[in-house]
Amino acid sequence: MVELNSETTSSPTRRSFKQLAKDLALHIASARPIAVRIEDVPADVVERERRVAKAQVAEEKKPDAVKDKIVEGKLKKFYQENVLLEQPFVKERQGHDRRPGKSALWQGRRRRLRSVGLQV
Repeated sequence: MVELNSETTSSPTRRSFKQLAKDLALHIASARPIAVRIEDVPADVVERERRVAKAQVAEEKKPDAVKDKIVEGKLKKFYQENVLLEQPFVKERQGHDRRPGKSALWQGRRRRLRSVGLQV
């Protein structure tokens, strides 16, 4: 469930606000985030992902410091794939900056979000 609030009473009737709501719904339906922010990801999910990543790098013949960085990189990728505000915006076209949260279109959407709640 997503809740989109506005500080003014006229915003919900504006075309841009309606478009934001549609774009948000499209993005969430397509990308299926599990949380809005990194801090919102349940601790047990993060721990499970960390254990999986550690198991994947356990057999590699690398120093422990390097293995730890690989695990952190895998966690970062997990967040980029599963956290709403870290995901690249689904409506971006090829050639645009699709890094999470970096495109101008996504930045504009994020600035207009006042309060978003996501329950999975």
